[in-house]
Amino acid sequence: MPLFGPELGEPAVATGPRTLYDDVDDYHGWSRSPPQSRNGTPMSDLTGWQRSVAVEFVNPSNPGSVALLDQGIKRVTVTVRRNGVTLATSVALRSDKYSIR
Repeated sequence: MPLFGPELGEPAVATGPRTLYDDVDDYHGWSRSPPQSRNGTPMSDLTGWQRSVAVEFVNPSNPGSVALLDQGIKRVTVTVRRNGVTLATSVALRSDKYSIR
């Protein structure tokens, strides 16, 4: 299984500020409730809201299919919930060459 998340020397997903993340898979497993700004400041007016991120390798010829090994494309899924109810999900594909939407 691929290892996603911060590399050695980067802050842990659960505790570190996102300003130190240097690639998209650093966000794998990241979740905040209430949401925070990029510098880590909680957005106190959004109590009950949560943002979470999942990153997966995908097959370039079938981006809906999870790949066990890196084939050059990652799928990033951001989910927004309020009081436990999913309100929005956004999915993007990323490669080291360019972003595909």
